[in-house]
Amino acid sequence: MRVDTLRADFHHGSMPPLSADTIELLRAAIQTGLSARGLPDRGAPAELAEAAAVLRSARSVVMTTGFCIPATMTGETDGPPGAAVLAAALARRGTTVHLVTDQFSVELVRACLSVLGVNAAAPGVTVSEVPYLDAQDWCRDLFVRVRPDVVVAVERPGAAADGRPYSMRGEVLSAVSADTDTLFTEAQRLAIPTIAVGDGGNELGMGRIRNLVLAGVPLGTLISAETVADIVVTARISNWGAYAIVALLGLPAGPPLLHTPEQEEALLRTVADLGGVDGVSLRAEPTVDGVSLEANRDLVGLLGRIVSPLRSREWGGCGGQSPTQ
Repeated sequence: MRVDTLRADFHHGSMPPLSADTIELLRAAIQTGLSARGLPDRGAPAELAEAAAVLRSARSVVMTTGFCIPATMTGETDGPPGAAVLAAALARRGTTVHLVTDQFSVELVRACLSVLGVNAAAPGVTVSEVPYLDAQDWCRDLFVRVRPDVVVAVERPGAAADGRPYSMRGEVLSAVSADTDTLFTEAQRLAIPTIAVGDGGNELGMGRIRNLVLAGVPLGTLISAETVADIVVTARISNWGAYAIVALLGLPAGPPLLHTPEQEEALLRTVADLGGVDGVSLRAEPTVDGVSLEANRDLVGLLGRIVSPLRSREWGGCGGQSPTQ
């Protein structure tokens, strides 16, 4: 189904009603501090709600994540946790999720899913490693095999105007980042909705906000991603954007889908233990883009408290529960 049709469903009430105040609180929570990276910290809350609306109707989702840090030749702490939490939530809703990542992040993604109990409770989630060589053909073949309804990118490098992906520091990532832009271009060819979650403008799908990246992000003219997503969710940390989508997916009824602060700590410690690094400090520690473990825990707790009053009495109005409980 085309994204404009799903947007119409959302705005005309066929999707579960969502409080504008609640959506704004979620947006404010995840975008606090985003301006430090050069992007507006008052982005459109409608994009967040639309992402949840599109995913709510999906039966099959392809999701890509993983951002190699050249200095350490490892994945980072931003991306795999957010993708895993979103995948677990979608699987709990009965959606089949095909996670695509690279050799530097594949074990991080699998470990994050394990923390969430996905192996036992969500058999509808698969993890694939995109080959560096022939990545474009591999991505096209994936569409034939799984026939996705939606394609999502969470903190995944996107090619800039010169065809090369870049880090926020201006490092060329072509040698360490398999070309997954084809996932979005193929989706567009087939009129499949695309959602991008990012925090710097150099991520896959961020071409939709290219004007903002060029205007405010340091090195924006060099690193700005070209490929355009239908829906873009920006956040101070990409994980946070994925978490906010999950918070909305869990409304108004059904079991809570958002993970707990304790699980957030377990996710970040697990990634760090496997060598995943903070993209700012470049150290294998349970922090994300220079933001402390405590702040990441607190953010998850805050998202849970924001949506808790809207939850069905059947589920006790509780938020922030394990997606596998």
